[in-house]
Amino acid sequence: MNRSVATIVMLFLCLNASAYGETREIGTVTRTQSDVVGELADVRRDLQKDLSIFAEETVRTGESARVGLLFKDGSELIIGATAHVVLDKFVYDGNGAKGANVDGVINLLKGAMRFTSGRLGHRSLRVVTPVATIGIRGTDFWVGQIDGVYGVLLLSGAVEVSNDGGTVTLDEPLQGTTIFSQTVAPDRPGVWPGDRRARALAGVTFN
Repeated sequence: MNRSVATIVMLFLCLNASAYGETREIGTVTRTQSDVVGELADVRRDLQKDLSIFAEETVRTGESARVGLLFKDGSELIIGATAHVVLDKFVYDGNGAKGANVDGVINLLKGAMRFTSGRLGHRSLRVVTPVATIGIRGTDFWVGQIDGVYGVLLLSGAVEVSNDGGTVTLDEPLQGTTIFSQTVAPDRPGVWPGDRRARALAGVTFN
């Protein structure tokens, strides 16, 4: 390796260490499929199994890609293909007398994901999409783009789906709602047909 190349490599490593070293670690990568990258403070890296993930990190997935993330409170997030997710805020405090405290915002800008709650005590965790915000009560649910619109599918627990048009609560397994825009209230909850559920979950299932 010549001196100029070595200098560039060392500079990149220093920038990478600085960007990630100054940010709170919030979990780890448990599994990846195909191309997955993380971005933080203009530093870009390939995400691989067992790497740490950080607050404010952006996760992008390629065609046919998947990535599984495990947060420190035990919550699990699976992100599907061609997705853009920002871990805007995720603060876990497991030392409180009343159990774990979690405060967080996960911003789904594109694509689909499945979230399963962990050992949540005080819950101030939300998933924000371009058309609605989802309040999590301790649950397992899917959210993302399907059939040209955004949808939310509850698998267990309960979620509250809100936007400028109104709010609906999903509290029965396999209930779903469709959201057409930020200003139109989410559709009345109803059990999604089996084929629609299958298509939604297939997008966040590892091959």
